[in-house]
Amino acid sequence: MKWSKFNYLYYSSKHNKSLLYNSLSNTFVNVSNPELEQTLIEIRDSGSIITFEEQQSLFEELKKAKIIVESDETEILKIKHRLFVNRYSPFTINLTVLPTLSCIFRCPYCFTKEGDGTFMDQEVSEKIIKLVDNLSSNIKSTYLHLAWMGGEPLLNFNIIKELTERLQKMDITIDASIVTNGYLMTKEKIEQFKELNIRCVQITIDGLNEEHNATRIHKNDVDSFSKIISNMDTFFRIYDKRETVAINVRVNLDRTKDYLRKFVEVYKYLRNRYPYKNLFISPGFIDDIKSNGSNLSCLFDKSTAKDFFVDIIKLGFTEYSLYPDNQVFDCAVKSSNSFVIGPKGELYSCWENIGHNDYITGYINEKGLPIITNEESLFRYLIDADFLNDPKCLDCFFFPICTGGCPEKRIRNKHCNACFDVCMMHKTAIEEILDLHYEVKQKRTSKNEKT
Repeated sequence: MKWSKFNYLYYSSKHNKSLLYNSLSNTFVNVSNPELEQTLIEIRDSGSIITFEEQQSLFEELKKAKIIVESDETEILKIKHRLFVNRYSPFTINLTVLPTLSCIFRCPYCFTKEGDGTFMDQEVSEKIIKLVDNLSSNIKSTYLHLAWMGGEPLLNFNIIKELTERLQKMDITIDASIVTNGYLMTKEKIEQFKELNIRCVQITIDGLNEEHNATRIHKNDVDSFSKIISNMDTFFRIYDKRETVAINVRVNLDRTKDYLRKFVEVYKYLRNRYPYKNLFISPGFIDDIKSNGSNLSCLFDKSTAKDFFVDIIKLGFTEYSLYPDNQVFDCAVKSSNSFVIGPKGELYSCWENIGHNDYITGYINEKGLPIITNEESLFRYLIDADFLNDPKCLDCFFFPICTGGCPEKRIRNKHCNACFDVCMMHKTAIEEILDLHYEVKQKRTSKNEKT
């Protein structure tokens, strides 16, 4: 056994304690006990150990937390194997379906703008049914992740209903979500979400009242904010429990503006209006993946995004955390059973490419088979953008908790002379993040003890 390369042992001057974080097990412990700390330092410095004859229970605890391991290389291979199994599992299908690229909004930052007026029809819907049937035939317990996007998908709600009802007759489990501007979210549609297997609805709110209306621009209505809030009122009269249908409100943030004030205002307004567990509020950091990654004034870099989370956590928004997660899955673009399907039945690898004809990888034919017409684009996403092929990633302390960043950005870095930072924000601020987590954890423990 040996000291894992994925250990981070440090002295926190903020808390006056020695703390140990392990990225393999995502374990974070206080090791300020002098005897324990000295033992850990000896293990680290000795290179390898066999066992603790007099401290067998400690030995087993260290093994369980992966603080000591047989081999770092074996642990890396186990992570790679887990990711490969998930990527190429025949039991999971990921579909992002765009019923239309048309929209009733004219948001300045949106890739679809007004769309081309194309709506998915019965012919394309039938091809999607055949595609799913081909992928799931002879496979038991197939799980379909289905995301509805646009344009504005509710403009073509009938095709959402018809396609879902056809899929529900198949021997598959469906978990659906929808990204909508919320304007067309009428009571009639909302009431059907649950039976259409829609578990999450994402709506964007760009601020309160005039601030929202300035960027979420309806083609006719100057006050889209009031309409969306009215529709959300209706939604929460129908669904007010976590186990039904959830709403995730995305708040787009521009670095050149007072983004912290904006987020806090929207957060407090929504939390006060909707005190329900099925409401989630997420910051949306403005990004431009099709750029060259240069530091445009409105775009968030990793450091600014990290500072934003630190600020809102310190403000007491305890539902947010910078503490890392073990990454079981990585981006769906690397899955052979993942497709982004446009309204004409055209295929993309990534939803960031929607509306860009050069990135169309193929189409679905009449038999429900994906016909690839752009192999270069397809295999760049499937293979070329893979962080598992990057020696720097494989040698990185953060490897177990990072999936290599956005594949689209990796591709643009390699082939388009872009300079995107694909590393996780924790890489340059791990002690600050761990110290903050320890502080929050201690406050929570103290609060629980008082109650």
